[in-house]
Amino acid sequence: MTNCTMQTLTQKVEIKKQISEKIINTTGILIIGILLFSCASKSNTSLEKMIQERDSLKAEHEKINLRIQELNDAIALIDTSKSSSYTSVKTQLIIPETFEHYIEVQGNLQSDKNITLNAEVPGIIKNITINEGDYVTKGQTLALIDAEIIRKNLEEVKTSYALSKTLFEKQESLWKQKIGSEVQYLQAKTQKESLEQRVEALQAQLDKTVIKAPFDGVIDQIFTREGEIANGMLPLMRIVNISTVYVSADVPENYILNVKRGSEAKLEFPSLNEVINTKVTQVASYINPGNRTFKVRFDIPNQNEILKPNLISVVKINDLKIDSSIVISNDIIQQDAKGNKFVFVIDTEGNNKKVQKKQIVLGEMYNNNVRIKEGLSFGDEVVILGGNTVRAGELVQIKNN
Repeated sequence: MTNCTMQTLTQKVEIKKQISEKIINTTGILIIGILLFSCASKSNTSLEKMIQERDSLKAEHEKINLRIQELNDAIALIDTSKSSSYTSVKTQLIIPETFEHYIEVQGNLQSDKNITLNAEVPGIIKNITINEGDYVTKGQTLALIDAEIIRKNLEEVKTSYALSKTLFEKQESLWKQKIGSEVQYLQAKTQKESLEQRVEALQAQLDKTVIKAPFDGVIDQIFTREGEIANGMLPLMRIVNISTVYVSADVPENYILNVKRGSEAKLEFPSLNEVINTKVTQVASYINPGNRTFKVRFDIPNQNEILKPNLISVVKINDLKIDSSIVISNDIIQQDAKGNKFVFVIDTEGNNKKVQKKQIVLGEMYNNNVRIKEGLSFGDEVVILGGNTVRAGELVQIKNN
């Protein structure tokens, strides 16, 4: 047996000896008091003396009881054989917390500048001037469509237009001199204007044989090759600019009063392990009758361009935020036979720890955390582990390590 164990046993024996001596002294005092009272009665002792003696004995008795309690507490600290039989629980101190609730929906990342280019006039692709992955600027030539036929038609119509313009000018001059008929003048004017419009149309067609970039971006994909026939039904290439992107999400209509422009939100991208804090940019004014949802948009910067179109996002829109709240885990909440919700809290009496039952009123819940409206106060010590194995009023042993 070690010196520490011997010392502990010696302390226990000494404390128990002190308790025994106190009990014997108390008993002796009580007996003496009874004898004195008996003698006093026989000797016709005055009532005042008896009252004083009784009060004295009571005071002494209270001191003894107080000392016994102190010794019991000291024994409890040293003698772990009894406390080890108590149920062990883990607790948590209630402190002010900020409670936040989020609406969770799935979103899809998109870009306003993500389009496919189609040929506006049919023809054979004569030349493709760029490659996939090239960065291009707005107005840069991307491809050329054979425009030989359009060009020849344009030259022919320009010649006819030049003649019709000359005839019209002469006819107009004669008409001002009151020479010739009005019909001749109108015919010349109509012919000139018709050919003028024809020149403009052919020139526009000729311009459309040159495919140009509508904005700065990257050529993401080329769908055709030189020598193939281009038409308006088949795409030529895709151009993308993802420096600025947005996430679009469908939110159920029952949240329409909770979601507003400027509401705080979190956009989680599981595939990138990335979370972006942002705000609602736009809330649609139309509810889709098919799925009873409305569109919500979040504009987000994308300087590093790691966010790609059609990336899936978990959208969390903050619809409630309350500071200085009492928040506990839903796992520790119990329910009695009457359906009342309750938790166990620690009631300290000296060195003894008892569990007491407290009924609570639940508020909102998010991510398994519940805001408590009534029943708990800041500073309460709540049982978070072992609550299912104890009863109200039971002594417990707290182990938070």
